[in-house]
Amino acid sequence: MVVTDPCPSDFVVERFIGRGCYSLVYKVRKTNGPDTGSKYALKRFLLKNDSAIKCVLRERRILERLAVCDFQSPFLPMLCYSMWKNYSSAFVLREGSGCDLYDLLCHVGCLSEANTRFYVAEIICGLEHLHSLNIVHLDVKPENILFYPDGHVFVSDLDRSYDISQNTKPTLDDFTGTPLFMAPEVARGEVIDMRSDIWSLGVLVAEMVTGPIRREAENTAEEFKRARMGTYTIRGLKGLSKPLQSFFSACLQRQHTQRPYLKV
Repeated sequence: MVVTDPCPSDFVVERFIGRGCYSLVYKVRKTNGPDTGSKYALKRFLLKNDSAIKCVLRERRILERLAVCDFQSPFLPMLCYSMWKNYSSAFVLREGSGCDLYDLLCHVGCLSEANTRFYVAEIICGLEHLHSLNIVHLDVKPENILFYPDGHVFVSDLDRSYDISQNTKPTLDDFTGTPLFMAPEVARGEVIDMRSDIWSLGVLVAEMVTGPIRREAENTAEEFKRARMGTYTIRGLKGLSKPLQSFFSACLQRQHTQRPYLKV
């Protein structure tokens, strides 16, 4: 259950973990109450513009939906507390290790198919639960796959996610994400669909096994142009296992209607 009455003085910051576009993340320790001594991740939002405010509200709504579910997925973030400080919103979340998949890939390079399969199975479990709630993540990428201290992973950062169950037409602000991982239909502002995450999942797996699907563009406009076209190349594709080749063929269909759903 989400508790909203603690104050910032109930937590001691142990270290800085990282930053997002509109947030700072810290490892904190609870100093009183029944969970005294427990470790959490505190995500503090910087409400510097309208886009930041929308991200906060979007993520809070989705985290609250996850918190009241009968099933609490270990492959998604868990909101434990929320509070305000100096006109800034803060979420206190289940603790990770402070490392993400991007850190791992930078440290060791590409992974074997066997190791990739282990992590992707858990990522799919997280996405499957989101999709069962009609939520599209929209920003599946290595930086948003966090590690637990025991080496398992969970899908984080729901501030870009879209809740299809709202039954409202997506606005321009809803078509968001990271261009390299963005599905073509999202980049073109056409439709947001569960299968948009399937494209991103395919791009993520390619990056884990063989590296990025395209070279870095000279500027943001060119990167979005490539995203709209769905341009990609998987290096050494013929040397990969047949099941993995089939996986890429299914996920990286430029027409979203040709991609599979996750079974929910």
